[in-house]
Amino acid sequence: MNTDTVGFVGRRSVWVSWFVWLRLQFHYVWILLAGFLLDRFTYSSSKINRKPTGPSIAIIGDGTAEGLGDWVVIGSAPGVANRLQHEFCTDGRPTFNAKDGLVVNSVGGAYTSEDWLPSQVNGPFEKCFGKNAKSIPVKEADIVCIHLGAYDYERSQLKPMDTIFNLRAIATELSSRGKAVYISTSIDKGHTLKGIRYIREVNQLLKTHLRDHSDWEGVRFGIDIGTPQYTNDLWIDETHLSSKGYKKLALAWKMLLHDAVVKLEWKTLKGKLAVGTPTTATPSSSSKEKIL
Repeated sequence: MNTDTVGFVGRRSVWVSWFVWLRLQFHYVWILLAGFLLDRFTYSSSKINRKPTGPSIAIIGDGTAEGLGDWVVIGSAPGVANRLQHEFCTDGRPTFNAKDGLVVNSVGGAYTSEDWLPSQVNGPFEKCFGKNAKSIPVKEADIVCIHLGAYDYERSQLKPMDTIFNLRAIATELSSRGKAVYISTSIDKGHTLKGIRYIREVNQLLKTHLRDHSDWEGVRFGIDIGTPQYTNDLWIDETHLSSKGYKKLALAWKMLLHDAVVKLEWKTLKGKLAVGTPTTATPSSSSKEKIL
């Protein structure tokens, strides 16, 4: 095993690195098993394989999107998606109280930004958003949140600008399909020194392009998880968030996406009112005008 990929060279012993690596593998297998059991034996709105009747959010990318590092029990999904859906569905908004009124899905893994390029044949982008995509809620998502870049240096030996170009290609393609796209930074801990410098440079470039200048049409800056607010709540491998970190991240996404989701909610309600479908709440004209 190359201990560089674990991110403990010069800071922890090889035995500790082995232990963390093995624990990560078992943790990954457990996430897959928990997901299998969740799909087979419990109800989840994300299992409904048709176009959602309400707002739909897809969280895509690497291990952060997948939820690596989260404490998973049978009947729950790891990471941000499950928590974010819960946060919105307990918000008291009318369309979110229905079983499939709001759908939040996640698709992640040990992917680099290069893996997610739309041009990659049979890559994760094609599987999620291509003609033969298996998950309709993911393909038809109104909002796409991207967590990518953390594995680029140590798995692909890319340069920071390569990661930026890849992220732009992914995001602009999604934006051209009418989706609201948000890109977050990556955790800059637990890697080799070169890897940490790489991620920090990519994070800074993202902030420059999206937060400071917004020169990517239709693409917005997401959550800055390369800050102590999140890096103080890491899992044992110091590369992925802990359960506490994912809870913070879900709350941050809710705050960021709230206005966009409310606009989608009103669009759903207007459609129901137009065809005479009963709704659980009738907004006043003044509040409607204020939001729209």
